[in-house]
Amino acid sequence: MHHAAQSLVGKYEFTGFCTAGAHGSCTIREIFEAEVTCSWNPMPGFSDPEESQLVRVRLRGSGFLKHMVRRISGRLKRIGERHLPVNALTATLESGDSEGSFPKAPASGL
Repeated sequence: MHHAAQSLVGKYEFTGFCTAGAHGSCTIREIFEAEVTCSWNPMPGFSDPEESQLVRVRLRGSGFLKHMVRRISGRLKRIGERHLPVNALTATLESGDSEGSFPKAPASGL
């Protein structure tokens, strides 16, 4: 997941990661830093260690579009679960296509 997130560092067109309403505005943003860390600290109410895994996504950039970070985080989760290839973020940046399976991370985790 961390390796995949590194593909976001730089100045790109983030059309594929934003909500349809944001397409009318400028969707070019620059990501200065991307970091994904995982911890397996026991969390109350979870007996399975897999369920108590905490994933932290940290993005630092020039600005973010509506739902951009939630869509990136959701896609990173799918990469971590091995449902998507590591280059899935790069493919979305290159195509600008937000169609298909594009889960968003819940807003409560931001």
